[in-house]
Amino acid sequence: MTRLLAKAAALLPFLFAAASAAPASSSATRAPLAAPGRRDAASPETLAPAAPQAPREFGPYRVLRKLGSGGMGTVYLAESQSPVRRRVALKTVGEGLFAPSLMRQFAVEQQALALAEHPGVARLYECGADEHGRPWLAMEWVDGEPLLAYCERRELALDERLELFVQLARSVEHLHSRGVLHGDLKPDNVLVTERDGAPRAVLIDLGLARLRGAAFEPANPDDTELVMGTPAFMAPEHFAFGGPQLDERADVFSLGVVLRQILGLQRADSGEVGAHWLQPQAPRVVQNESATVHFGQRHSRWLRRLRSGLEAAVVRATALAREQRTSSAGELARQVEGAISREKQRAEKLANWARIGLGSALGAALAAVASAALA
Repeated sequence: MTRLLAKAAALLPFLFAAASAAPASSSATRAPLAAPGRRDAASPETLAPAAPQAPREFGPYRVLRKLGSGGMGTVYLAESQSPVRRRVALKTVGEGLFAPSLMRQFAVEQQALALAEHPGVARLYECGADEHGRPWLAMEWVDGEPLLAYCERRELALDERLELFVQLARSVEHLHSRGVLHGDLKPDNVLVTERDGAPRAVLIDLGLARLRGAAFEPANPDDTELVMGTPAFMAPEHFAFGGPQLDERADVFSLGVVLRQILGLQRADSGEVGAHWLQPQAPRVVQNESATVHFGQRHSRWLRRLRSGLEAAVVRATALAREQRTSSAGELARQVEGAISREKQRAEKLANWARIGLGSALGAALAAVASAALA
């Protein structure tokens, strides 16, 4: 662990340079961080000639508008007319990013999406390439909002937010069962949409996914010297050049950081790039006094107890040493589900005692306690 932290400390200038160049949101950094003294695989010196400007059509899909772009590609809203009429999120390699390593990673993303069969993961519809050899993939267009933005706009209570987190953790559990490591879990890569009148968290953007071989290997063996991802959500081992291979617990760490933000223990725009684990002492959950997280009208005493009870789960999920970390996304989901269930049962017992004792002084006192707990 000392060796790992020493390597991480050497990266601090690179991490904070990335943070200062990015917008305030901690989820904005996506560019690769190169090892000191090593040329970035996506640097101008190693890029192949830029592909021509993106066409307006990709196979049967006609581009309607641009949805976004990042270090790994550009995503458009596109529509097909035949054989079926359907709107999709169409992703292609970004202009000027025609490097072989990025092409290989794009192929890994295609395979990762093809392996996923879960309502909480965006579906893959079709893959192809344009006349210049630029690959594209058409996937489910999730018409929703990023996780934290949805929770704030709807003023969701804490238990409702945690139910969305459980959906996310179950989606990640499914990916792991199919041999896929997401590699870039963060609230902005989770869109919440409405399905059958209920909110559904859908995981998108597998642009940095890895597939299980002997372990979760990068798409290009030479890329072991690159750090790709969003630093504020990355596990310590993700920063270790030539260090341990990643496994499912790297995604569990990222889920732990997301859970910490949902619980209001860290602001989503705090700019704490890597600060949640780069300290030499054991990780602690510290209430951020400046965090102003709105938990909705149903945020009551039992919800506050629920929040307090989950702090231990955050500590374990974000343990510096992965051997001490929560072992799987499924286990983390069960911890959250168990905490919700215990607090609801406790509140229901108080309400039942109050109903049984109504009409007596004791019943009145219990009713007042129950009313305060459920207020």
